[in-house]
Amino acid sequence: MTPRQIEAFREVVLNGSLTAAALTLDISQPAVSRMIKDLSDELGLTLFTREKGRMTPTHEALTLFQEVERSFIGFEKIRHAAKQLQELQSGRLRIAAMPALGGSMIPEVVDRC
Repeated sequence: MTPRQIEAFREVVLNGSLTAAALTLDISQPAVSRMIKDLSDELGLTLFTREKGRMTPTHEALTLFQEVERSFIGFEKIRHAAKQLQELQSGRLRIAAMPALGGSMIPEVVDRC
């Protein structure tokens, strides 16, 4: 099981079709189809049924999808934290000062920022 297979699985569940998932992932539809087949074979589960040209997730797939979504939420938190660091909206600043400056001068400087 690879991260790319999990990503393809997630997109097929969200989009309901291999073609839409392929567009989202910017890869070919046969590549998505192959990843889903390989994942299904590796897990020993039927993940989707085809109904009127749509990929319908099985009960097992929906249960797996809940776990997949939890992991993607974690990735989104990491992406958000990285963006905040990039934009200097988050981080730590440690200031060391002698006690005489720490009680008077440093608070004034910090207030101005």
